[in-house]
Amino acid sequence: SSTRRRHPKKGFKMIYCDYLVHIMFPNVDKRKILNNLQLDQCEVPDYQIQEFRKFLNNQQFLITFIDVIERQREFQVAHRCEVASYLTIALYSDFSYLSKILFTLLDTLIRNDINKTPKLLLRATKSVAEKLLTNWLSLALYDYLCTMTGPSLYDLCYKILLTVEQGPLDFVTHQARFALSQDKILSEEVDFNKLEVQAEGPDGTRAKNPVLVLDCDTISQVKGKLYRAIYRHQPFSQQPTLETLSLLWTPKTGHAGSMELCDYDERMTELGAEKKF
Repeated sequence: SSTRRRHPKKGFKMIYCDYLVHIMFPNVDKRKILNNLQLDQCEVPDYQIQEFRKFLNNQQFLITFIDVIERQREFQVAHRCEVASYLTIALYSDFSYLSKILFTLLDTLIRNDINKTPKLLLRATKSVAEKLLTNWLSLALYDYLCTMTGPSLYDLCYKILLTVEQGPLDFVTHQARFALSQDKILSEEVDFNKLEVQAEGPDGTRAKNPVLVLDCDTISQVKGKLYRAIYRHQPFSQQPTLETLSLLWTPKTGHAGSMELCDYDERMTELGAEKKF
Protein backbone atom coordinates (compact mmCIF):
# COMPACT_ATOMS: atom_id res chain seq x y z
CA SER A 1 0.00 0.00 0.00
CA SER A 2 1.74 3.12 -1.21
CA THR A 3 0.96 6.43 0.44
CA ARG A 4 2.72 8.67 -2.07
CA ARG A 5 0.88 11.83 -3.09
CA ARG A 6 1.47 12.36 -6.79
CA HIS A 7 -0.51 14.69 -9.01
CA PRO A 8 0.99 14.44 -12.48
CA LYS A 9 -1.49 16.63 -14.36
CA LYS A 10 -2.83 20.06 -13.72
CA GLY A 11 -6.56 20.00 -13.23
CA PHE A 12 -6.57 16.58 -11.61
CA LYS A 13 -5.80 16.83 -7.90
CA MET A 14 -7.01 14.26 -5.41
CA ILE A 15 -6.10 15.00 -1.81
CA TYR A 16 -5.44 11.72 0.00
CA CYS A 17 -7.40 12.51 3.17
CA ASP A 18 -10.39 13.86 1.22
CA TYR A 19 -10.33 10.82 -1.05
CA LEU A 20 -10.46 8.39 1.87
CA VAL A 21 -13.20 10.28 3.72
CA HIS A 22 -15.40 10.38 0.60
CA ILE A 23 -14.89 6.63 0.10
CA MET A 24 -15.48 5.58 3.69
CA PHE A 25 -18.12 8.15 4.70
CA PRO A 26 -19.85 9.15 1.43
CA ASN A 27 -22.98 10.69 2.96
CA VAL A 28 -21.43 12.50 5.91
CA ASP A 29 -19.96 15.99 6.10
CA LYS A 30 -16.20 15.64 5.73
CA ARG A 31 -15.41 18.32 8.34
CA LYS A 32 -17.56 16.55 10.93
CA ILE A 33 -15.73 13.28 10.37
CA LEU A 34 -12.28 14.86 10.55
CA ASN A 35 -13.17 16.65 13.77
CA ASN A 36 -14.44 13.42 15.33
CA LEU A 37 -11.15 11.71 14.50
CA GLN A 38 -9.07 14.21 16.48
CA LEU A 39 -8.20 12.33 19.66
CA ASP A 40 -7.25 15.51 21.49
CA GLN A 41 -10.84 16.68 21.10
CA CYS A 42 -12.32 13.39 22.28
CA GLU A 43 -13.91 13.23 25.71
CA VAL A 44 -12.63 9.69 26.26
CA PRO A 45 -9.34 9.67 28.23
CA ASP A 46 -6.26 8.85 26.20
CA TYR A 47 -5.36 5.77 28.28
CA GLN A 48 -8.77 4.23 27.53
CA ILE A 49 -8.19 4.78 23.81
CA GLN A 50 -4.83 3.05 24.10
CA GLU A 51 -6.34 0.11 25.98
CA PHE A 52 -9.05 -0.30 23.34
CA ARG A 53 -6.39 -0.16 20.62
CA LYS A 54 -4.63 -3.09 22.30
CA PHE A 55 -7.84 -5.10 22.03
CA LEU A 56 -8.18 -4.15 18.34
CA ASN A 57 -4.68 -5.48 17.71
CA ASN A 58 -5.78 -8.86 19.07
CA GLN A 59 -7.05 -10.77 16.04
CA GLN A 60 -9.23 -13.22 17.95
CA PHE A 61 -10.91 -10.42 19.92
CA LEU A 62 -11.53 -8.29 16.83
CA ILE A 63 -13.05 -11.15 14.79
CA THR A 64 -15.28 -12.10 17.73
CA PHE A 65 -16.23 -8.46 18.31
CA ILE A 66 -17.34 -8.03 14.69
CA ASP A 67 -19.26 -11.33 14.75
CA VAL A 68 -21.12 -10.34 17.93
CA ILE A 69 -22.23 -6.90 16.75
CA GLU A 70 -23.34 -8.22 13.35
CA ARG A 71 -25.62 -10.76 15.02
CA GLN A 72 -27.63 -7.99 16.65
CA ARG A 73 -30.89 -7.30 14.83
CA GLU A 74 -30.79 -3.56 15.44
CA PHE A 75 -27.31 -3.39 13.89
CA GLN A 76 -28.26 -2.03 10.46
CA VAL A 77 -26.29 -1.90 7.22
CA ALA A 78 -25.34 1.75 7.76
CA HIS A 79 -23.91 0.86 11.18
CA ARG A 80 -21.85 -1.96 9.69
CA CYS A 81 -20.39 0.35 7.08
CA GLU A 82 -19.45 2.89 9.75
CA VAL A 83 -17.78 0.24 11.90
CA ALA A 84 -15.80 -1.01 8.90
CA SER A 85 -14.66 2.52 8.03
CA TYR A 86 -13.59 3.35 11.57
CA LEU A 87 -11.73 0.03 11.77
CA THR A 88 -9.96 0.92 8.53
CA ILE A 89 -8.79 4.20 10.04
CA ALA A 90 -7.76 2.56 13.32
CA LEU A 91 -5.77 -0.21 11.61
CA TYR A 92 -4.45 1.82 8.68
CA SER A 93 -0.94 2.10 10.12
CA ASP A 94 -0.60 -1.71 10.05
CA PHE A 95 -1.86 -2.57 6.57
CA SER A 96 -0.72 -6.21 6.75
CA TYR A 97 -2.77 -6.75 9.92
CA LEU A 98 -5.78 -5.04 8.31
CA SER A 99 -5.39 -7.37 5.33
CA LYS A 100 -5.25 -10.41 7.59
CA ILE A 101 -8.48 -9.36 9.34
CA LEU A 102 -10.17 -8.72 5.99
CA PHE A 103 -9.19 -12.10 4.53
CA THR A 104 -10.40 -13.90 7.66
CA LEU A 105 -13.77 -12.14 7.53
CA LEU A 106 -14.11 -12.79 3.80
CA ASP A 107 -13.33 -16.47 4.28
CA THR A 108 -16.10 -16.74 6.87
CA LEU A 109 -18.53 -14.78 4.70
CA ILE A 110 -17.88 -16.95 1.64
CA ARG A 111 -18.23 -20.19 3.61
CA ASN A 112 -21.57 -19.06 5.07
CA ASP A 113 -23.09 -17.73 1.84
CA ILE A 114 -21.68 -20.00 -0.85
CA ASN A 115 -24.52 -22.53 -0.47
CA LYS A 116 -27.24 -19.95 0.18
CA THR A 117 -27.04 -17.08 -2.31
CA PRO A 118 -23.74 -17.43 -4.23
CA LYS A 119 -24.87 -15.08 -7.02
CA LEU A 120 -25.37 -12.25 -4.53
CA LEU A 121 -22.00 -12.72 -2.84
CA LEU A 122 -20.04 -9.44 -2.65
CA ARG A 123 -22.61 -7.68 -4.84
CA ALA A 124 -23.91 -5.48 -2.04
CA THR A 125 -22.17 -3.87 0.92
CA LYS A 126 -24.26 -5.44 3.66
CA SER A 127 -21.58 -6.65 6.05
CA VAL A 128 -18.49 -5.31 7.76
CA ALA A 129 -16.33 -7.57 5.61
CA GLU A 130 -17.74 -6.21 2.34
CA LYS A 131 -17.26 -2.59 3.39
CA LEU A 132 -13.76 -3.41 4.62
CA LEU A 133 -13.03 -4.87 1.19
CA THR A 134 -14.18 -1.64 -0.49
CA ASN A 135 -11.99 0.46 1.80
CA TRP A 136 -9.04 -1.90 1.39
CA LEU A 137 -9.21 -1.71 -2.40
CA SER A 138 -9.54 2.08 -2.25
CA LEU A 139 -6.39 2.33 -0.14
CA ALA A 140 -4.47 0.03 -2.44
CA LEU A 141 -5.62 1.72 -5.67
CA TYR A 142 -5.05 5.35 -4.66
CA ASP A 143 -1.61 5.67 -6.24
CA TYR A 144 -2.80 3.94 -9.41
CA LEU A 145 -5.82 6.25 -9.68
CA CYS A 146 -3.66 9.35 -9.26
CA THR A 147 -1.06 8.38 -11.84
CA MET A 148 -2.90 6.25 -14.39
CA THR A 149 -6.70 6.01 -14.49
CA GLY A 150 -7.77 9.18 -12.68
CA PRO A 151 -6.16 11.84 -14.91
CA SER A 152 -7.43 10.18 -18.08
CA LEU A 153 -10.99 9.88 -16.77
CA TYR A 154 -10.89 13.47 -15.53
CA ASP A 155 -9.74 14.75 -18.93
CA LEU A 156 -12.36 12.67 -20.73
CA CYS A 157 -15.24 13.93 -18.55
CA TYR A 158 -14.07 17.54 -18.72
CA LYS A 159 -13.71 17.51 -22.52
CA ILE A 160 -17.14 15.90 -22.93
CA LEU A 161 -18.59 18.66 -20.76
CA LEU A 162 -16.85 21.36 -22.82
CA THR A 163 -18.11 19.79 -26.05
CA VAL A 164 -21.72 19.67 -24.80
CA GLU A 165 -21.54 23.29 -23.63
CA GLN A 166 -20.35 24.58 -27.01
CA GLY A 167 -23.95 24.52 -28.22
CA PRO A 168 -27.39 25.35 -26.78
CA LEU A 169 -28.33 23.40 -23.66
CA ASP A 170 -31.93 23.45 -22.44
CA PHE A 171 -32.01 24.74 -18.88
CA VAL A 172 -35.11 22.70 -17.94
CA THR A 173 -34.95 19.44 -19.94
CA HIS A 174 -31.11 19.31 -20.18
CA GLN A 175 -31.34 18.45 -23.86
CA ALA A 176 -28.34 19.70 -25.84
CA ARG A 177 -27.39 20.15 -29.46
CA PHE A 178 -24.14 18.25 -28.89
CA ALA A 179 -25.49 15.60 -26.52
CA LEU A 180 -23.92 12.13 -26.47
CA SER A 181 -27.25 10.31 -26.18
CA GLN A 182 -29.75 10.35 -29.03
CA ASP A 183 -32.57 10.81 -26.51
CA LYS A 184 -31.00 14.00 -25.17
CA ILE A 185 -30.37 15.79 -28.47
CA LEU A 186 -32.10 19.16 -28.68
CA SER A 187 -34.56 18.96 -31.56
CA GLU A 188 -35.32 22.68 -31.66
CA GLU A 189 -33.11 24.90 -33.81
CA VAL A 190 -31.70 27.70 -31.66
CA ASP A 191 -29.66 30.53 -33.11
CA PHE A 192 -26.85 31.68 -30.87
CA ASN A 193 -23.68 33.72 -30.77
CA LYS A 194 -20.52 33.01 -28.87
CA LEU A 195 -19.16 35.50 -26.34
CA GLU A 196 -15.85 35.65 -24.53
CA VAL A 197 -15.86 36.95 -20.96
CA GLN A 198 -13.25 37.40 -18.26
CA ALA A 199 -13.99 35.67 -14.96
CA GLU A 200 -12.75 36.39 -11.46
CA GLY A 201 -13.68 34.66 -8.20
CA PRO A 202 -14.52 36.40 -4.90
CA ASP A 203 -11.02 35.61 -3.59
CA GLY A 204 -9.37 37.25 -6.60
CA THR A 205 -8.70 33.97 -8.43
CA ARG A 206 -8.97 34.58 -12.17
CA ALA A 207 -9.54 32.24 -15.09
CA LYS A 208 -6.33 32.00 -17.09
CA ASN A 209 -8.11 32.39 -20.43
CA PRO A 210 -11.31 34.10 -21.60
CA VAL A 211 -14.34 31.88 -20.98
CA LEU A 212 -16.62 31.01 -23.90
CA VAL A 213 -20.34 31.50 -23.19
CA LEU A 214 -23.41 31.67 -25.42
CA ASP A 215 -25.96 34.45 -25.64
CA CYS A 216 -28.70 31.81 -25.22
CA ASP A 217 -27.26 30.56 -21.91
CA THR A 218 -29.16 31.20 -18.71
CA ILE A 219 -27.44 33.04 -15.88
CA SER A 220 -26.98 29.75 -13.99
CA GLN A 221 -25.35 28.15 -17.02
CA VAL A 222 -22.98 31.09 -17.43
CA LYS A 223 -22.15 31.01 -13.73
CA GLY A 224 -21.36 27.29 -13.95
CA LYS A 225 -18.99 27.81 -16.89
CA LEU A 226 -17.18 30.66 -15.15
CA TYR A 227 -17.01 28.69 -11.90
CA ARG A 228 -15.37 25.68 -13.58
CA ALA A 229 -12.91 27.88 -15.45
CA ILE A 230 -11.82 29.68 -12.27
CA TYR A 231 -11.54 26.69 -9.94
CA ARG A 232 -10.67 23.89 -12.34
CA HIS A 233 -7.12 23.51 -11.00
CA GLN A 234 -8.16 23.40 -7.35
CA PRO A 235 -9.18 20.20 -5.52
CA PHE A 236 -12.95 19.90 -5.29
CA SER A 237 -12.84 19.85 -1.49
CA GLN A 238 -11.14 23.27 -1.50
CA GLN A 239 -13.58 24.90 -3.92
CA PRO A 240 -16.46 27.05 -2.69
CA THR A 241 -19.86 25.58 -3.45
CA LEU A 242 -21.51 27.03 -6.54
CA GLU A 243 -24.74 27.79 -4.65
CA THR A 244 -22.95 30.17 -2.29
CA LEU A 245 -21.66 32.37 -5.12
CA SER A 246 -23.45 35.12 -7.02
CA LEU A 247 -22.69 36.31 -10.53
CA LEU A 248 -21.86 40.02 -10.79
CA TRP A 249 -21.56 41.93 -14.05
CA THR A 250 -18.93 44.66 -13.85
CA PRO A 251 -18.91 47.33 -16.58
CA LYS A 252 -15.81 48.45 -18.41
CA THR A 253 -13.25 50.67 -16.76
CA GLY A 254 -14.60 54.16 -16.28
CA HIS A 255 -18.14 53.04 -15.52
CA ALA A 256 -19.19 52.82 -11.90
CA GLY A 257 -21.25 50.13 -10.22
CA SER A 258 -21.93 46.45 -10.77
CA MET A 259 -25.10 44.37 -11.07
CA GLU A 260 -25.99 40.95 -9.72
CA LEU A 261 -27.36 38.66 -12.42
CA CYS A 262 -30.07 36.08 -11.64
CA ASP A 263 -32.23 33.66 -13.60
CA TYR A 264 -35.37 35.13 -12.06
CA ASP A 265 -35.74 38.87 -11.54
CA GLU A 266 -38.14 41.73 -12.23
CA ARG A 267 -37.49 41.46 -15.98
CA MET A 268 -38.88 37.91 -16.12
CA THR A 269 -42.21 37.69 -17.94
CA GLU A 270 -44.90 35.03 -17.62
CA LEU A 271 -46.56 33.71 -20.76
CA GLY A 272 -49.53 31.67 -19.54
CA ALA A 273 -48.12 28.64 -17.75
CA GLU A 274 -44.61 29.32 -19.10
CA LYS A 275 -41.94 31.58 -17.70
CA LYS A 276 -39.49 33.38 -19.91
CA PHE A 277 -36.28 34.38 -18.21
